[in-house]
Amino acid sequence: MANKSTQYAEVLVPRDTGRGLIYSVPFALQGRLEQGHCVRVYVLNKPYIGLVWRYPIPLPKRLGAHQVRAIADWIHPHLRLPNNYCQFLEWSAHYYMGNVNQVASLALEVLHQADNSTFSDKVASCFNSSPPPTASHGSAPQPKHPILKQLKKGRPLLWYPYTLTDLQKVIKAYVASSKGPVLYLFPELKGLMARYEALKALLPQARIGILYGTQELQARLLNWMKGMQGNYDLLLSTQSGVWLPFAQLGCVVVEEESSGIYRERRRAFRYHARDLAIQRAYMLKAHCLLTSQSPSMESHYNAHIGKYATYTSTNEAIQPTKNALQWIDLGDAKRKRRMQTESLSQAAHQALQKAFARQAGIVIVHPDKVYGSYTYCGACNQLARCPHCEGVLQATQSDGLRCVRCNKPQASPMSCQSCGENQWVVGKEGIQKIAEYIRSTFTGIRIGCVDHPSKRPSAEAITDMWAQLNAGELDLVLTTPRRLEEWRPRLHSLLLCWEMQGFLSRSDFRIYERFFQWAYAAFRQTAPAQATFIIQARSAEHPMITALKRLDTDAFARHELQERQELDYPPF
Repeated sequence: MANKSTQYAEVLVPRDTGRGLIYSVPFALQGRLEQGHCVRVYVLNKPYIGLVWRYPIPLPKRLGAHQVRAIADWIHPHLRLPNNYCQFLEWSAHYYMGNVNQVASLALEVLHQADNSTFSDKVASCFNSSPPPTASHGSAPQPKHPILKQLKKGRPLLWYPYTLTDLQKVIKAYVASSKGPVLYLFPELKGLMARYEALKALLPQARIGILYGTQELQARLLNWMKGMQGNYDLLLSTQSGVWLPFAQLGCVVVEEESSGIYRERRRAFRYHARDLAIQRAYMLKAHCLLTSQSPSMESHYNAHIGKYATYTSTNEAIQPTKNALQWIDLGDAKRKRRMQTESLSQAAHQALQKAFARQAGIVIVHPDKVYGSYTYCGACNQLARCPHCEGVLQATQSDGLRCVRCNKPQASPMSCQSCGENQWVVGKEGIQKIAEYIRSTFTGIRIGCVDHPSKRPSAEAITDMWAQLNAGELDLVLTTPRRLEEWRPRLHSLLLCWEMQGFLSRSDFRIYERFFQWAYAAFRQTAPAQATFIIQARSAEHPMITALKRLDTDAFARHELQERQELDYPPF
């Protein structure tokens, strides 16, 4: 019979057990253990760092006292995650329909990876060391930014469009106001490191830290502990920063909130870091600032219904300039016989010639690494559509034509719905074929291929390739859209989107939103250098193109949200 004085606790361990495990509490820890304490437990004779979830609890009837193992020890008496953080973990598990064990594995990932024979000593040294002195920002009055007046607790502020210089001024002003620690999230590591160095130079007296997944383990553990203790004025992190156990926060900044990198798809527990950051700020009664060049449809909708406040810096908005953003209607060019090749217009070919002549630096963007297969009518240039779901029919190497949306094969396409002809043409140009055309047409051109399908370069090689283009050692780079942010346009450079329909022929209801966001950011990137941005499209009558010509994000959002509401797509 079990001793009446024996107490039990439910402990979450980083294993997919579906629920917490029951352990008995040693007499030395009884009355001292609380929810949130990190303890060492054993599962199948393997040590784990667990999180005390409920204590004390009665022994479940399904278990006998002889079936319950005891907690080995706690890691440190002061290593206890805040109660509001435990509530945040429980909310996350319910919101994303997961279990708390999966969430706990993300919360304790740093501790579990750093667990070794000297782990307890490292944790003890973090608590025994004296905290760093509070940063002094001087007696001189700090400049105020107008956006600080718009920040309200419990209501996120959506800022678009924004500039990095203005955002850094806002962060500097907020840190100087000493309203609490600032958590700064950015989706990409390389950009995060650049922002870290810039903010360190901008705030030399502030306590600034950085945390990311591939960081050296000892430094990552140290930054994790300092973040939990509130020893930073500003902490920069990637999407994993939402799992830091802050006891209090002043502001959460999510830069480029529309980025798809914030969506975690590789783990068993899938989540969106932007949504978790907003909830984290709400539970900690902190400010929340979302920034984007072109906000996501979810953020547009929340701003429309009044859930988010909005701020638009009209003085910094880049307006369309003459010849900066050019649209080429391939359908019209084919009817007027103004095509250089099957997919390159004479106007784009002449722009390439001029850019090569002045060595301005050229980037050609195409969505497919090998070739972009599509089928269109040779008479009216309309894309072939699937008779089942109206999806785009693409050519495959194995089984002819196949719909990109419903994946059903179509042996022989029907007559064109627009003109009734049966003159179907299959296009197969991609990065490889474009490179062959450039080499055969323009002699002596130095070409770099960022995404080569047969021999994929390393991250260092890709960075070196962009550096060579920026330095003038390469004349042209062919790439997919996701690599464009490393480009630094020179004066009168050229950015050519080879085929817009190649981007849009994907079975994803967000594809128009993503293309608009990419094109809008690309234009803002090229405009300061007076570069030319050319987009070739088979039809220039889509509302997205009309909004993009005017750089009107609100007009595009209204049209896109209306279509999604009719189809009951998110955010409806």
